[in-house]
Amino acid sequence: MGSVAATDTRVTLELAKSYAQISGSEQDALISLLIVASAQVADEYLNNPFTDDNTDTGTDVPIPEAISLGRLVFIKHELERRPAGVNFAKAGDWAVRYTTGEQTISADVERHWKYWRLIPRDDADASTLQSPLFVGA
Repeated sequence: MGSVAATDTRVTLELAKSYAQISGSEQDALISLLIVASAQVADEYLNNPFTDDNTDTGTDVPIPEAISLGRLVFIKHELERRPAGVNFAKAGDWAVRYTTGEQTISADVERHWKYWRLIPRDDADASTLQSPLFVGA
């Protein structure tokens, strides 16, 4: 099966750090974890095996570049909103931090991934993803 986690090797530590504009190495372990998590979240959200159904063997097809770009957006978004589940909103002089009970796919990530989503999941709408990766985070 041509899952994102198994076949998308374009998102590397160096590329993720460059995209997130991080120059030091103190966050390398966290970014490496987010690289793996981004592939798992992409697989869960997309529900697309990326195989050619027109062949007898179900040959793997290349993972589109938009999926890799969405993974980079996801990684940067998660780095900016640490700790997981804490959101920040500001209006003028007022600012608030709040937590949510579920992991959501940002509109920027969904913009890159929505055309490759094979079968929408019955238990989640297009903007929400509940994943065991983030339970208890």
